[in-house]
Amino acid sequence: KLSVAAKKLFLDIAMQQHTETTLKRSLDKQDERGNKTHFGGMYRFLHKKYPHQIHAVIEELTTSLPCTGNPLFKICKMQKGVKHTKRYTTLYLSIHSDFLCSKEAGEEQHRDPFTPKATYARKAKFIEAVLQEMNIGELSADMNKFIHVLKHTCHRQIRSVIRGLRDMVDRKEGYPTKIVYTLKKLLHQTSQYQILDTAAKEGIYPLIAQHIPKERNSDREQAIFNFGLHYSMYSLRNIKKMFKNVHALLKQKFAVPVTEESSHRNYLKYQEETLFRKYAYDQGVNLHAYIALEIEMREKLKVRGHKERTIPSDVREWFIEAIDKLPQEQLRVIELPKQFNLLEFMRTFERLVRAGVTITAPDQVLTAMEIK
Repeated sequence: KLSVAAKKLFLDIAMQQHTETTLKRSLDKQDERGNKTHFGGMYRFLHKKYPHQIHAVIEELTTSLPCTGNPLFKICKMQKGVKHTKRYTTLYLSIHSDFLCSKEAGEEQHRDPFTPKATYARKAKFIEAVLQEMNIGELSADMNKFIHVLKHTCHRQIRSVIRGLRDMVDRKEGYPTKIVYTLKKLLHQTSQYQILDTAAKEGIYPLIAQHIPKERNSDREQAIFNFGLHYSMYSLRNIKKMFKNVHALLKQKFAVPVTEESSHRNYLKYQEETLFRKYAYDQGVNLHAYIALEIEMREKLKVRGHKERTIPSDVREWFIEAIDKLPQEQLRVIELPKQFNLLEFMRTFERLVRAGVTITAPDQVLTAMEIK
């Protein structure tokens, strides 16, 4: 019935105290003399931040037990420091004699282990269900490794990562020997969707592969993949901020009115996309919102495992309905020179910002690119 913190503190002291004596533990990672402390301090060891939380643990350990009428600890109190007189710095502890274990040579003692709490139980259940669905349920034996990598990941990305594992088996690569490395690699690939979706919403997605001729469709697709992979290691918050700043700089110099051709910049993945783009242009919808919707549609089909070059009828119907709901707006789009490489521009922009340069005009970045 004790909390995990109370159990940890009791075991720590019980392993060291064999006679009726008082032990001292520092709360912080350094004592008042600046020396490193046991387990990095009791705040860290017990996963607590404030004195009142330690008080709650003390209350548990000093409450009398019905079986003996005595508490686990005879002494368990916090004391304020000598230098820092206004804050608690030290914990004094002594286990009650009823619970002291004397060590006897040659004697074995067996104790019942603690039953561990199921961590991320719902996420583990979902991962196991998807593994079974993909017919690779034997990998659930490494559930702790799956949780370690995927614990902060949404269900869509988890499904996409596990589909990647299934594809590895289908390609006869076998089961991965380094499961954590493989999961991290697949997770970085799936996080590209968030990067590309953000790029579309901030208006720079059509510019990623604009320096590659349209007839080289596979090269354009690869350029967008590489762009997403490059930024998949970055924080999404920082990515959004940088995309917005880059878009504002390019808009200063290269903005032109929207034309129908502007809506056909992105590479074609499915045959029907040309018709959808024309329909969206005729409806006068916001170009950036349409491109974000197109990326979402592709991701839906990818998660579904769709391999054909045509769009299924149910997705077509959903897509047309979604286009009709997009905001209508005539805006100016960015028309870059044919050989302009967006990724190179953004890397130069990052380099200048890291060097402490304040960027107010695109020519600052363009000049730095030429010097390089």
